[in-house]
Amino acid sequence: MYRIIITVASVIFLFISCNRDNPTETKSNATDIYPAQVKSEIYPFSIGNFWEYKEYEYERDTLNVIRDVKIELIDLININFKGNILDVFKFKLTRVFPEYNNLVSVLYYLLRSEPDGIYWYGHSWDVDNNYNYVRKIYLKYPIDKGDSWIDDHSDYLEKFECISTNDAVKINDIYYVCLRIRQGWSEDEDPFFFDSYYSKGVGLIQSINKESVYYWTKITKQILDKVKIK
Repeated sequence: MYRIIITVASVIFLFISCNRDNPTETKSNATDIYPAQVKSEIYPFSIGNFWEYKEYEYERDTLNVIRDVKIELIDLININFKGNILDVFKFKLTRVFPEYNNLVSVLYYLLRSEPDGIYWYGHSWDVDNNYNYVRKIYLKYPIDKGDSWIDDHSDYLEKFECISTNDAVKINDIYYVCLRIRQGWSEDEDPFFFDSYYSKGVGLIQSINKESVYYWTKITKQILDKVKIK
């Protein structure tokens, strides 16, 4: 079965549920607004942080293309979401497609740290406006192996499950202890899955997406290449 997913690194995943709430948006200074909600233990929220990845796409065990992907935390803003004034962090995800004459795709999205994890609050393609606002769990934290949640896309349901809390991932001669979150189905049941690896205090370390395409398998690996954490 061929399924199409959208990643954020993360991702993702998960970006297309559309409740348009038309909240207002204002700039903020990022330090004094809702200080209890500014920090995230698993995903460091500081303006200026960035994560650069190499994305390797394989089909039939052959490397087809290498793409550059960058995630930047660019601002902390206030939105009026269903009558509540909330601070949310604004991220910018840029992906370059060399197979399409270096086409550049940009996704702006909004995340907020809350007591039971990180929540997604909206996204906008290519331009920093025209947001589709919706609140959904992005990453449950704290989390234990076996914990799961469901993302309701209205026409289908998508399951996320913690497969491990102590996977060792080696990148650039550095070992990271990672949570592994699986989106989709197990390999035994279906050749589709999307695994995201998060390390405490660093964020997304790598992701592995496996899907069936006609009669063969396509694997896309996104691996951390460079990171700046304040």
